[in-house]
Amino acid sequence: MKMSMVVPLFNEELRFTKEYWSKVISGTPAVTWVFVDDGSTDKTSDHLDSLRNEYFFERVRLNTNLGKAEALRHGMSIALDKSCVVGFIDSDGSFESNEVINLCNFFQQEANWQSSTLKFSAIFLTRDQVLETARSKASIRRLFGQIVSFVNKIIWNELPRDTQCGFKFFYVDDAFRAALDKPFKYSWFFEIELLIRLKAANVNNELRIKQFPLQYCKDVPGSKVVSANIFATMYQVIRIMGSIMLFRVQTTFIQRFGR
Repeated sequence: MKMSMVVPLFNEELRFTKEYWSKVISGTPAVTWVFVDDGSTDKTSDHLDSLRNEYFFERVRLNTNLGKAEALRHGMSIALDKSCVVGFIDSDGSFESNEVINLCNFFQQEANWQSSTLKFSAIFLTRDQVLETARSKASIRRLFGQIVSFVNKIIWNELPRDTQCGFKFFYVDDAFRAALDKPFKYSWFFEIELLIRLKAANVNNELRIKQFPLQYCKDVPGSKVVSANIFATMYQVIRIMGSIMLFRVQTTFIQRFGR
């Protein structure tokens, strides 16, 4: 089963390591890797040049910085017509290379997308086992986790436990294609917005998500999640909560009274 993995990058000169990606690409020969440079102004491009001298991968350069959500949407849209599974992973090496290789090769197999007669729409990797041990406890990152946990438990309990983990897989079907059709509105919470779109596009508004625990992850210095973004983030939290509640009201109305 053909798989493409999208890697978004923006000014990753200090965090991108050739050794890490050389190992991952060489260890996943059946996976098409798509690196999307989201308008970097540092030497990220030089790192990609060096890597491509030794390994084949697809490369996309955006002229301006559109943000992670749109960089991923752009890269995944390119991969739709050549893959049965499309995923994405952060570029900073926060996930252990051997585990990345094993999971990509595992979920490239059709059988691992089945549960009885039901095919999953997405695989969400979760950091439950490593959140308090391997990840930094910086206050901003902790706040992000608490915000998303609140949305998960109170607003929409169908959400996966860890929506913000930067390593996911999606099965390419009509619902997924429709979910990528328009630009995302919520740059920090685009994963939740993507799930809203998937649920709306699926028959009977089903969310067929498999949650799979990671064994290792780490915080890499230089995260784009900084205190300067906190007010914009809180504004997006309010908006995404409103979107979820509106969607639930619309879904309930349709289920009771028809379209």
